[in-house]
Amino acid sequence: AASAAAAEQALALYRETGDRLYEGVVLGNLSSVYAELGESLRALEAARGALEAAIATSDAQGIVYSRKTIGAIELARGRFAAALTAYRETLEALRTTPYPMIEGETWNDLGLLHHRMGEYAEAERAWERAQQVWTRMRYRFGSVDTLLSQSEARLERGRRELAESVLRRARALAQADGLKIAEARALLGLGSPRLAAGDWPA
Repeated sequence: AASAAAAEQALALYRETGDRLYEGVVLGNLSSVYAELGESLRALEAARGALEAAIATSDAQGIVYSRKTIGAIELARGRFAAALTAYRETLEALRTTPYPMIEGETWNDLGLLHHRMGEYAEAERAWERAQQVWTRMRYRFGSVDTLLSQSEARLERGRRELAESVLRRARALAQADGLKIAEARALLGLGSPRLAAGDWPA
């Protein structure tokens, strides 16, 4: 709450001075703060304001970031059609403004979105695109995170063996790079297929 109040104060100052660029930056940060506080409507309002400021100042990276943020908020709210539109607009913006991290995150989120919409083949294709981005970046944490998303989705669909196979890949990658948190998530996930199958050892 304190960080939100501080950001709101900074926002007021930038609006007084007419500095649209930094107004957009603060709005983007404010959107993240409100999202963490669970205030999705305020987070969405701030993200839309950040997008407007980015467009007004021709801040190409700000446009990409804001569109992706809007997609993530709409996905969290369960507004799948709105999320899909925002993510597609993000990918379109990425054509002229490469931003690998946002591209990988967008494809990963699209995998989750398509899974929740019951479009499983589209979900798998999206996760494959995410992995292509992480491979180009040599970003192991992104690769592990996508594998974990993919395994959780497969488990939800009852594909236990496939889910466990992906989790083992995720754990191996996490161990290779010393990604302790990611390794812990993979280990927790490896328990889930056994629990779902009813053969977790006592």
